[in-house]
Amino acid sequence: MKKLLGIVVLGLLWCNVGFADHCGHDLDRSWDWSSGKTHMEWTIKNKTNKSIVITSVGLWAKDNETEMFRKRNEYYIKPFGVKKIRVYVGDLNLDVSGSGFTSCRYGTISTTNTYKPPKKKKSGNTQTTIAAWVIGIGFIFIVGYLWYDAQNPNNKKTERVKVNNQQNKRSSRIEESLISKVWNGNETMSKTFWLYCILTTFIISFVSGFVLASHGALIFIIPVIVIIWSNTGLWRSSEVYKNQKLRTKQPYGWSIAAKVYVVLNYITTLSQIGLALNV
Repeated sequence: MKKLLGIVVLGLLWCNVGFADHCGHDLDRSWDWSSGKTHMEWTIKNKTNKSIVITSVGLWAKDNETEMFRKRNEYYIKPFGVKKIRVYVGDLNLDVSGSGFTSCRYGTISTTNTYKPPKKKKSGNTQTTIAAWVIGIGFIFIVGYLWYDAQNPNNKKTERVKVNNQQNKRSSRIEESLISKVWNGNETMSKTFWLYCILTTFIISFVSGFVLASHGALIFIIPVIVIIWSNTGLWRSSEVYKNQKLRTKQPYGWSIAAKVYVVLNYITTLSQIGLALNV
């Protein structure tokens, strides 16, 4: 009899140890109906330093044996943390409802089960498209203007107005601005190519690449404007270089090379704009 009693006591102690290790004993759980009884509102508190995951919440019928519903979802509760869970029950007959129930486990939520909301499209894509269209139209206009300018050189000639000596002296002191000087082709071809088409364009494009992340895609309009400005100036200065060489009956191969560079540079820039439009 004593041996039987000892087995029963040990069995009860073992059962108590097993139940004490269940995560449900480490939680304070309470719930109530929302206004209008459309939701169950759970408040679950972790009483320990263990990480616990609620794996499902549900509702018994009045007999507390039949499940009216069970929502399987994982809700992580950090050590000594509090979790509020709201579950929709507006489509159930709550007149026959009983008590609520939960299930849980120790641990954390696996990263493979976490919900990742879809990434929102960046507004920079819209800015890139608008900027690309604006620059593309501008490029078409510039290329068309240069072609027309090359085909009709006589249209550029204007009648010179005679002025007195005092006005000539005063106008000679007025220096042409750098932007207009390069744009009109009044700078030397070599200086326009190396200083403005290569060095200046590289520096501005390099800086714009860093600023692009913080100021949006529209910032890349700046290097494109510089490309249009410098290459247009190079085209016109190559014409001046060509005319100078023709007057002295010298070869003007560098003028042709400069125009080929301008055409290739415009084609490359237009292709980049087309790529931005596709993106």
